[in-house]
Amino acid sequence: MAAVAVVAGLCTSAIVGDADRERVRWGPSTPVAVATRDLAAGAVIGVGDVIVAPRPRVMLPDDATTDAVGRVVTAHIAPGEVVLERRLSGGTGPLALLEAGAVAFAVPVDPA
Repeated sequence: MAAVAVVAGLCTSAIVGDADRERVRWGPSTPVAVATRDLAAGAVIGVGDVIVAPRPRVMLPDDATTDAVGRVVTAHIAPGEVVLERRLSGGTGPLALLEAGAVAFAVPVDPA
């Protein structure tokens, strides 16, 4: 039994050492919002739809965010994907689906 414990301890130590070396190799991490499920365009992001998790800075686009809850999705976000500002709107309703720089206007409809 003692031999099994020693081998398990050595394996655990090697795995932890490998993880530490990889963390150093990738550089510092920063917390970002990560989708926990499919988020379709038009969905309002709820508390359970994202988690905030550390990711290596070198792998993150400049517009990765932690501020996602309550925002409207403008383009599909897959589970496990980092949430990006370019896929979110700050508004609500149909106007929230407009991309930056887009213009919307009302068109009167003749009920006759």
